[in-house]
Amino acid sequence: MFIPVCRFIFSAINRTNMSEFISLAEAHKMIETYKESKPLILREDQPSDVLPLCETFTADHVRSLLEQAGCGSLRVYLGMNDSKKVKLVLVGVDENNEDMCGGANAFLDKGARCPSNCPPDSPLNS
Repeated sequence: MFIPVCRFIFSAINRTNMSEFISLAEAHKMIETYKESKPLILREDQPSDVLPLCETFTADHVRSLLEQAGCGSLRVYLGMNDSKKVKLVLVGVDENNEDMCGGANAFLDKGARCPSNCPPDSPLNS
């Protein structure tokens, strides 16, 4: 069971400014800033693994979300599992900026979560 942590609400969707590719240097800086800031985000009594560094999802599962009829975007929610660890929940989004909640495979969860199942070092995460 997931408890929504946050949701961004748009009154109108502007896909041209919704997302953009960034450089490796920008991505690395953002990830390093997050790792350095984690202690400031957490309460002193919370273990550091409450917040993930990343989650990895299979390309086939992500494609299944994106290939739903009418899907034009992918939304990532922050949720919390029963162990009180933040998890990512992915859902397709239609042209009206609405979550595509129908169907048996509408939501993607259980990515390989780091810490515990971390990727090898790379220029992005080391």
